[in-house]
Amino acid sequence: MCTDCRVHTIKASLEAKFQDTFPQSIPACWGEHAVSYLEENGGSFPRYVRITGELFEKVIEKQLSDERFECLSFPRIIRSIEYFTHIPNDEKPHPIIEIALTVFNLGKLQDEPPSEDQTTLIEKIVELALKQDLYDPDEFVSHTFSHALNVAHYCGLLCKNKAIYRCFESIKNTFGLSDSQIRGTLNLLSFLHDSGYPHLKGRKKANHAVYSADKTDEIRENLLKILGIEGFEEFYHMFREAIFSHNADEYEKDFSHKFTTNSGEFLFSKVDEQDVRNSFAIEETDTRGPRTIQSKKRAHAAFYGRELDLEIPGDKKVGSELNVVDLEVNPYHLIRVADNLDFAFSRFSSLQQKEGFRRIYKLIRLISDKKCTQNEINNYQQELNNLKLLPEFSDLVTKLTPSSMNHFGGCEAIIQITAIKILANTMRVKLKEITTIGKI
Repeated sequence: MCTDCRVHTIKASLEAKFQDTFPQSIPACWGEHAVSYLEENGGSFPRYVRITGELFEKVIEKQLSDERFECLSFPRIIRSIEYFTHIPNDEKPHPIIEIALTVFNLGKLQDEPPSEDQTTLIEKIVELALKQDLYDPDEFVSHTFSHALNVAHYCGLLCKNKAIYRCFESIKNTFGLSDSQIRGTLNLLSFLHDSGYPHLKGRKKANHAVYSADKTDEIRENLLKILGIEGFEEFYHMFREAIFSHNADEYEKDFSHKFTTNSGEFLFSKVDEQDVRNSFAIEETDTRGPRTIQSKKRAHAAFYGRELDLEIPGDKKVGSELNVVDLEVNPYHLIRVADNLDFAFSRFSSLQQKEGFRRIYKLIRLISDKKCTQNEINNYQQELNNLKLLPEFSDLVTKLTPSSMNHFGGCEAIIQITAIKILANTMRVKLKEITTIGKI
């Protein structure tokens, strides 16, 4: 199907979906400010959904110049749009409503109607969220926006632990934030923490945290105006750092040097220094402008870090430093714990649920752990060759690596979660007074 035909069909599908299938009244449970916002945009939910549909069209049209758009299947596009425009119900959170409520909670004066900055921020987050759905890489466990909503939910559950929520007291006192603003910033953190996945383009998985922090910079000015707090620079550094380093929880390589830049710290080895400088000087990429180097530091022995690709997939010329974060210093690092709680079979995409794919990731993990026999290696090669013959798998199998398989086994094992006990050290999060973070 040609691009123009595909977009026309998408628009037709949206128009059909926005006829008379939505409730005419707005449920009071959505909150006063959600009601106010929806009424501002036309007086009824159907009209509001049509407006969001127009936003989706703009987002999709922006993607027409991206060569990846041509590779998207039509069902994948429709799946993402349907997720964002489904009929609200008690069992399935509505992403647009959750985004809107979160932005309203950020406001200093809760009794005022939504500001222009709040409306703009909602639209920016919806755009990032839809891109995250459209370009979610199939070689990793799904990181669509439904995962972001799950992480926000786990943040809320974790904050019911008094020792954890007490860590946010310093944030409240220092910046004058209310309880609803704390909850709003945690939700926003959850919504943004994986927004960098669409920009991996074959690079290492850990790069997504860096790109997510870069994309977060796009909403910085809106957040500044909405929160209206003194000391915003200090607050934003903590907020952004939690996103930037949420994946810096594994040791893969030693590095000899560290650059501190205006957009985070990067490890590198002396032999790669000029390449790193040249890359950081690039005027504009799809996630950022140039990275300004502020300082350089040499390790006494070594910096321990997780590998990142600088520009070319597989170059591994930079890294993010392995760190044990302290919730009492920066409680927004709670995102690292909440992120690791979202293990469930429901995170598998339709492609990942196919039996051929499941056999592959089980075999590739055996090979990476060096616990397999020659017969199992032969079986793996045969399975791989079989998958390559299938059009839906032909591109995907070339991207599969042991590191991309890390989450699949865990998600398949945990089909239903009844209770979880989290060991703080397992998540590399330090919190005084607690050795375990209760039961959820």
